[in-house]
Amino acid sequence: MYVIGKVVGCFGVSGYVKVQPITHSVNRFVHMKNVFIGSSEDQSLLYEIEDMRITDETVFIKFSTVNDRSLAEKCKGKFLFVTEDKVLQPRKGSYFIHDIVDCCVWSNDGNFLGTVIGVIKLSAYDLWEIRNGQKDYLIPAVKNFVQKVDVLNKKITIRVLEGMIEE
Repeated sequence: MYVIGKVVGCFGVSGYVKVQPITHSVNRFVHMKNVFIGSSEDQSLLYEIEDMRITDETVFIKFSTVNDRSLAEKCKGKFLFVTEDKVLQPRKGSYFIHDIVDCCVWSNDGNFLGTVIGVIKLSAYDLWEIRNGQKDYLIPAVKNFVQKVDVLNKKITIRVLEGMIEE
């Protein structure tokens, strides 16, 4: 299963939860009929969606079995999961974080730079955290630097500028 959002609060007294989307489009929620909710995948339960309101950055969801604020409060801090068949594929040039982590990173002149150990989400772009032995580097995940991403073979090729990678 895949995380698509996190319950960050409640809205009103009739059981609506406030969801922070963890997806590239809030519109992915529009036609959803149900979702799994839990603190982890293996502890999640299926909830039927009764009503939904979407704003620019927030989704308010009313579940059929959550009928008041106290029940909605119990959902706070939990994640919304969907099964693999409900996952929206990322836009061209975008990737799932789990596809990027553990990729080997090479310079365009053939030097091994390290392995992606994490992704830091910024408002304008992502930073890929690369580890090589005891050294960590942050590489902006933008077209100026990223030359090729091959998630099937777990290989990323980047263009290195002077001073980007300390030796």
